[in-house]
Amino acid sequence: MSETIQNFIRHAYLNKKIERFSAGIIQNIDHEKNTIPPHVFNTYQKIILRFFDSTSLIEALEKVIVRRSDDQQMQQILHFLLQPQVQQITQKEEFAKSLQASEEMQIFFTELL
Repeated sequence: MSETIQNFIRHAYLNKKIERFSAGIIQNIDHEKNTIPPHVFNTYQKIILRFFDSTSLIEALEKVIVRRSDDQQMQQILHFLLQPQVQQITQKEEFAKSLQASEEMQIFFTELL
């Protein structure tokens, strides 16, 4: 994979978004454990864990980007993402989705009440 594509994925925080998505799916599997017979659940769990593995999803994303864009396009997009204002916005967006931000919001709303 080109370094430009890897940098794009990192600076667009796509890797973190995919990791959060995968973690959410995997966490939800545990909630279904008691609703599915054990022998079916084990097969179901293996399929979901394999299919929603964040590393596999990121690799698939890289392949799609390679097929649908060229290096020059990616360099232009990466250049945009590396602008200080854009970096500041994306970093704030990522922080807002973090566990720490979630805890801070909970404290804020509790104090507000």
